[in-house]
Amino acid sequence: MEKKYTFEDYLNVVRALRAPGGCPWDSKQTHESLRPYMVEEAYEVLDGIRILKQTGQADNLCEELGDVLLQVLLHSVIAEEEGYFQIEDVIDGGCRKMIRRHPHVFPEESGQKALERPDWDEIKRREKGYDSPSDEILSIPLELPSLLRMQKVYRKKKKIFGETHTLRESADNIRDMLSAIEASDGGNDGERIAAILEEVCAIAEERGVNAEQSLADGAQKILDKYRQTVYK
Repeated sequence: MEKKYTFEDYLNVVRALRAPGGCPWDSKQTHESLRPYMVEEAYEVLDGIRILKQTGQADNLCEELGDVLLQVLLHSVIAEEEGYFQIEDVIDGGCRKMIRRHPHVFPEESGQKALERPDWDEIKRREKGYDSPSDEILSIPLELPSLLRMQKVYRKKKKIFGETHTLRESADNIRDMLSAIEASDGGNDGERIAAILEEVCAIAEERGVNAEQSLADGAQKILDKYRQTVYK
């Protein structure tokens, strides 16, 4: 039977690529140089999920998950070379986090009482050592896609500070911004468009919709329609 490679084999392959006499491209990579590839591979996984849903074919998703895992291994091996941590530390930390955040599943391992509905936000706050609600909202990652980040900002503002926008308030604000754009010379249109997108994200959050995914789906529908028109 054909050999089935293991996780350890994959790790050793990456180490060999990084070692002297290995691959010139892989050996010169850094955490910073790999940034765009991590993003690209993550989006290709999303494409694999779409293909699986549309066709029932899982090969693409399996392959793209392997590419994401390659990125994890590359970063871990680079960190190992730099003396920061190893892949074993990544795995250990991930396991500990999942156990800690699921005391209702792992009551003995987590050292907490078994709860039917644990307060995940409180668990995360203890983990991160947040001293104030502001610490939590300021911790939202800078690298998130803009719509996703804006919606998360709104969600945190709503939960922590009670700041909400009703549908009517959002609609009124959007209407005001559109009128201002129409009457302007274009000087502050970027800020006004940002304000409109903020209200769109607020509407999405209040309606339980992922704004980022909705925009992606909308773009895909346009492309599908264009493709059908051109290649019919």
